[in-house]
Formats: sequence, C-alpha cells, structure tokens
Amino acid sequence: MDVVTINDLEQAINRARQSAPASGSESALSADVSLLADLYGELIFRGHKAFRANTVSDEHQAALSRWVANDSARAA
Repeated sequence: MDVVTINDLEQAINRARQSAPASGSESALSADVSLLADLYGELIFRGHKAFRANTVSDEHQAALSRWVANDSARAA
C-alpha cells in the first residue's frame, strides 16, 4: 500500500467499526478505529484527498495494513 485515498480510509473505518463496534456506556471506539479516524480527520482538516502511507506513524501504518483492502482484493 503506497497511497491511501479518503475513500479507502472511509471503507477501512467502516470495516473496523463492524468488526469491533463502539463499546461501553461511553461508546468508546476501538484502538484501530480511533487511529483510522485520526487520519481521516487530518485529511478533512487539510483538504486532502489522499496521503502516502509511509508518512504516518508505525502505529497508524499497522492499523492501515489491517483494514485497508489491498489492490487485489479491490479487483475481486
């Protein structure tokens, strides 16, 4: 994964939320959803449509690798 688009990120957030819904009385997000949401908010704030995956922290990259579909999965 090199470039992650805002659409990729939205889909990843949705997959992560379905896998680990918010929990507790405060509806806390899972760690991965929170990390992905950080990236999404940054894109919105900066008005960007995409970013290079290698420009974010290792923790963010790990969440991306777990939830962003790879190119072969998208083609299926």
